[in-house]
Amino acid sequence: MTIHLLRMAAGCAGLDEPWRYVATEASCREKRRGLPSLEGAQIKKLHNPSIIFIFLQFSYLQKRVNSMRLSNAALPDISAGVEKPAYDRTQLKSGIVMFGLGNFARSHLAKYLHDLMQKGEALDWAITGVSLVGTASRDNALAQDGLYTLIENPGSDNRATVIGSVRNVIYAPENPQAVINVMAAPDIRMVAMAMTANGYYLDSHGKLMLDHPDIRHDLTAPRPKTALGYIAHALKTRRDEGVGGFTVQSLDNIVHNGDYTREALMSFITAWDPSLPAYARENTAFPNSMVDRIAPKTAPKHTALAKALTGLEDGNVIPTEIFTQWVIEDAYVAGRPNFEKVGAQFVPDVTPYEIMKLRLLNVSHLGIACLGDVAGLAGIDETMANADFQAFMERLMEEETGPTVPEVPGVDLADYKKTLVARFVNPAIDDTTQRVATDAPLQVLVDTVRERLAANQPIELLSLIAAAWLKRTRGGKNERGGDIVVNHPLKDELARLGMQGASNSDPLPQLGLKSLFGDLGEDERFVAPVAKYLHLLDTKGVQEAMWRALGIDGSAPFKFHTGAVVDNAAGLRPRVT
Repeated sequence: MTIHLLRMAAGCAGLDEPWRYVATEASCREKRRGLPSLEGAQIKKLHNPSIIFIFLQFSYLQKRVNSMRLSNAALPDISAGVEKPAYDRTQLKSGIVMFGLGNFARSHLAKYLHDLMQKGEALDWAITGVSLVGTASRDNALAQDGLYTLIENPGSDNRATVIGSVRNVIYAPENPQAVINVMAAPDIRMVAMAMTANGYYLDSHGKLMLDHPDIRHDLTAPRPKTALGYIAHALKTRRDEGVGGFTVQSLDNIVHNGDYTREALMSFITAWDPSLPAYARENTAFPNSMVDRIAPKTAPKHTALAKALTGLEDGNVIPTEIFTQWVIEDAYVAGRPNFEKVGAQFVPDVTPYEIMKLRLLNVSHLGIACLGDVAGLAGIDETMANADFQAFMERLMEEETGPTVPEVPGVDLADYKKTLVARFVNPAIDDTTQRVATDAPLQVLVDTVRERLAANQPIELLSLIAAAWLKRTRGGKNERGGDIVVNHPLKDELARLGMQGASNSDPLPQLGLKSLFGDLGEDERFVAPVAKYLHLLDTKGVQEAMWRALGIDGSAPFKFHTGAVVDNAAGLRPRVT
């Protein structure tokens, strides 16, 4: 194959016997500037400048034969049955700057935009992504013209779509001013954010952490680090240049995420430039929204599946589920895409939808992930295949989180709960306990505990989740001997505090971290059950702790039932009375 390709390349250069004109890699390295080697072909000597062209042609042909990477030029080569952009991508204009263009945003906002573009709309609302940490997103976008493959229910439905709504990605630390310039352009009418609650720098009481190193930096340095800093610089530039403002759209799992974003940004700009808040109040909007779609980390099998489905290499495959939901307040200052045409729902008040999703899905997700990770179970679906975990989730929703959820217009909450269990069980999603335990917002647990305590209601199951969360932050080994991986901005502080208690199972120092738990660390109604379950996790393990929380007789010789998921009646042992 190597010689065949070399002949083809030489033919393009008008040479009959290419092997007579090839030099050693070492002798012509400067001339060919690091072009790929010829896979073992013996390289002897160079007599003709056309050899440079041979190398170029060989490299191109070799890549063409072995693989072809997703790009605008490769769109015609995509396999039949795979949806691809029907719109002219050369006509796209960026209307949205996106902080946190990760798997979730690519499976959610970018997919809604792509679906609109397929209808011939929103071509001036394409996304320019901004990466604050790491160059991989930028590099993949450059290599693939912003294109990527979205696979819904990988391994099952295998519904593949090549998404074209992302125009480009900027790596902010390389050129902060370039980011500000893009954000200040009149065409940009929305700034979207999907960074988890950590990216907003608000404490558990909803106040900006002015003493946080990143915030202190951005209040004084000319080159910002945070999304808040970039938005502030962009708004100041737009004000000074007489350009209107933009909508700031949060896609994070936070109650009233728009109000939350407004508090963070207005607090920041008030401290940064007291002349700016008046302009910001008149020229920005912060619509609240509820977003829902599970998008796990990309695994090698997803990349291989995308190649099998599309026929192309793709360095940025996004796996996700079929289910998607977006409920939004219709409160924008600079227009918006017609998201309602592709399934989004605009409502006057998103509050009941937010509470439903955050209390039932996110608290359950956090609990199953933390307990599963401590138990040494890698996957959410693997964890939910255990009857005790499913029973825990169902009882959590029925007895502790469910009672805090108001009536939701048009939603049958019993059906919604069943749908959540089915989504968590779905093996096609292949989400990991480690990812969810890291990304799921702790604040939703804290808020639910506060509400239950205010109503003098039990928090046994919620306390077990808090104990499992604390145990994870201490690192070490899970119950199967694997490492517990902790990725949290305060992981060093949490680990240090975890070693300061009166005993290994004392949660008090960690619960005293007010930026996470507020005043809950001073409430014995919370501290006592958390301490009890942390001790049980340390001494008896996850299953015994769950049995105790559920009031189940665990006397039967039984260790983490695996197999077909069972319903509540079949899966529960008798309650202890």
